Amino acid sequence: MTGLSTRKYIIKKLNAKANDPNSGANMLLIKLENSGGIEAEHGEQVLDSIIKQYSRILKRLFSGKADLCHSGKGNFILLFNRMEDDIENIIKRHLDELAFFEFSLEGEHIQAHLFLTLAATTLGTLTKLFRT
Repeated sequence: MTGLSTRKYIIKKLNAKANDPNSGANMLLIKLENSGGIEAEHGEQVLDSIIKQYSRILKRLFSGKADLCHSGKGNFILLFNRMEDDIENIIKRHLDELAFFEFSLEGEHIQAHLFLTLAATTLGTLTKLFRT
């Protein structure tokens, strides 16, 4: 549906990194916090359209920089290819686009608010670094 990787693929990559003591990764977790409300009020097709459009935004911003995964209704995982000092700055630079998404449907505007968590994983441990 979204053209993004599956959760199973990301878990496999994350496990491979966790087993390599010289490896590390930054991971961004994104959750569409009002997906249930959008689906209840506007229907599953509208929610699917929002998820598809948001997936295109993620591809545009992060293609080649991270493995992108849609892991269920309104849940996304971005596994960056290496530890980068500027991931937090990249997110801050694109925060409005990442955290507040507006979708138009037949003249009606639907706002989707997303909850972002940036984490670093090294040797299989997960540490929360950034949250909005």
